[in-house]
Amino acid sequence: MVRYEYDSRLLEIAETQDETGTEFVIRFHETAPYAECLQKVEHYFERNRDLTDVLFYKYPGSEYRVIVRRDQVVPFLAELFKARLLIRLEWAD
Repeated sequence: MVRYEYDSRLLEIAETQDETGTEFVIRFHETAPYAECLQKVEHYFERNRDLTDVLFYKYPGSEYRVIVRRDQVVPFLAELFKARLLIRLEWAD
């Protein structure tokens, strides 16, 4: 299991899990430059050959829904960390 932490002054992340994967709802308190960081994460997953591993949906009000296949949750969180949207990422027991 992986735990992560983010700066709640900049964004909020909520997640729900089911048997196929995890849905993340990401809301930015300030759109710039953080929405651009999330776009870099989206482009990273668009470049691979599997089009259904991570799906991004943009909603009004700086809200994004990201559906992540179960086997891609850790790579997705790692990309969020690389994009500096997470401030901590660690393995949990």
